Amino acid sequence: MLFCWPEAVAIESTRTDVVAGYAPRFVPEWSELGSVVWFEGGHERQFLVKELLVDQPDELKFRDGAGHVHTLRPMTLKLYDRQVRPRTVGRPTFANMSELLSAMRSEW
Repeated sequence: MLFCWPEAVAIESTRTDVVAGYAPRFVPEWSELGSVVWFEGGHERQFLVKELLVDQPDELKFRDGAGHVHTLRPMTLKLYDRQVRPRTVGRPTFANMSELLSAMRSEW
């Protein structure tokens, strides 16, 4: 895979309960392409990759086993403020990526 697998990702998804992830990774599977896994809000999410739609260093887009489409991009403050913060409890703000990643590490 070409995706860079950063420490944190902003996620656009057809599921309304998916917005961001920490420590994303790819897990190979024997019978399928594999799974994409990340930590989110105190638990781990795992989605089976049924179809790989985009695989670039700065974007991974796939269709999961239930037909939902997920697009992962390396987290930036701009993406956080635009896409993640409005859907985060308390809508916390961060001065820089170091603060954001620290918060994600401690809470996720």
